[in-house]
Amino acid sequence: MAKTPCPMTAIPPDVVGIILDNLELVDVKSIRLTCKYLSTVGPRFKHFIAQQTTDLSVESLRSQRELASHPQLRSAVKELVVMAAVFDTSELDRMLKTKRRRIVEVKGPFTTTTESGLTDDELLQAASDLEWMHAQQTHQRIQTLPESIDALAAVLRLYGALDTIDVDACLTKSPRTRVSTAQAGEWHPVFIRASEVYQITTSAICLSGVSLNSLLIYRETPKCSVTSFDVTSHMAKIEAMPGFASAFSSLENFALSFSTRVQTDFSKIESARDGLEGAAAAYHGLLGSNDGQYSDEDPEATVEENFPGIASMLRLMPKLDAFDLHMTNTLGGPSTAYQKIFDHIADEVKLPLLTQVFFRGIPASEKSLLAFIDNHQSISDLTIDEMELTSGSWKRVIRHISQLPDLSRLNLSNLFYEQHVFNLLSKPLGDDEQQPYQKPENSYRCGRGFKVHTRSFSSAEIKLLRTGLEFDDTNIGRSLGSPQLMRWGQIRAFKYSV
Repeated sequence: MAKTPCPMTAIPPDVVGIILDNLELVDVKSIRLTCKYLSTVGPRFKHFIAQQTTDLSVESLRSQRELASHPQLRSAVKELVVMAAVFDTSELDRMLKTKRRRIVEVKGPFTTTTESGLTDDELLQAASDLEWMHAQQTHQRIQTLPESIDALAAVLRLYGALDTIDVDACLTKSPRTRVSTAQAGEWHPVFIRASEVYQITTSAICLSGVSLNSLLIYRETPKCSVTSFDVTSHMAKIEAMPGFASAFSSLENFALSFSTRVQTDFSKIESARDGLEGAAAAYHGLLGSNDGQYSDEDPEATVEENFPGIASMLRLMPKLDAFDLHMTNTLGGPSTAYQKIFDHIADEVKLPLLTQVFFRGIPASEKSLLAFIDNHQSISDLTIDEMELTSGSWKRVIRHISQLPDLSRLNLSNLFYEQHVFNLLSKPLGDDEQQPYQKPENSYRCGRGFKVHTRSFSSAEIKLLRTGLEFDDTNIGRSLGSPQLMRWGQIRAFKYSV
């Protein structure tokens, strides 16, 4: 009996690819089993499964294991997103307590909040949603870290090699609402889950032997970081794991958002909040606060265990071409003590292939900055944003950076010294020189002139820095209130504080 040809073979491959792109993965896998043609349909299908995501739930990891076990499909997966799922019940709790819904509107630099009453049906729905949220929290709580590590390691071992592991986070506020971590009602549960998922992922990488090109950890995830203390303490655990020595040796790109010390003892946080009275209690109820968290004067926030872990991680990555380090300040005060993180990096890290570097939010001394530059003469692209220079001179630092032989791009923003902003406005080299970088988005007005807080230097401008371009240090007085100044402050707070 003659075989009936598959009717899909008469359809152009590009059209078949479009059809597959609009199906769920389980349906695509079933279709591919129906005939040889569809089992080898080609690049458009492979693009469909190139990026995979797991939230580390039992069901998600089981699905990933099935995909990674498929002899033809697993090679098509190039990137795995490991999602730190946070279930935030604060808004549902407040709705059921007050019987009102909060509506937040952002209009330019201004934010308005209004409230409206809930109907009986809406209250019933909120109660049902809260029950579902509590169930998800319970499922996550009973799944231990060792169980998650073993399950993720098994998946990575089956994949064998990936271009990228991207550790990210998201916030679930109800069964139908998933939002950015920036919208968390309470920020510290986000940081706690972020550290757990960091530990799960890095441990699984060590145990699995997976080969990676890029490891990105909360690089673009707002209000979400791994505490530097947890990075240090976790290093002692993974150093004892089989495969540790070579686990990160293949990395060419690395990004990590870390933070200052975070209080994880909820009883201490609750005790501090219970003591709030009057305006302080009202403010916390409306907008939240850092009460119960560490201040910059607490011994736990400044002990040595907070500082060496990041340098220890970087030392494991001899092939790095690029890295991006971002720090969030969670303390009730300045984070200048965390310059010791940069001290460790300057003293201990030498990466011979490094060409691109981002330092964001990390304080440093002139001595350590110059030592890092001297150890990495191959840098061609450097970004420094939101850095407090704890000692020394920004003029000397920038002049030294400009001497890097291969430097072709330099981005500087929010450079601080003694609680002042370094003005990136340069002295004119001629009477008719224009200053195109002096724009509303990168400067603000002061009493007697403009302060340029952000500036990018092209290759031509870097040559001028080498040959005598100087910055204008004229006293221009205090900053004047303006939408530009307000917006600048809001952006800084969004990126670098909680």
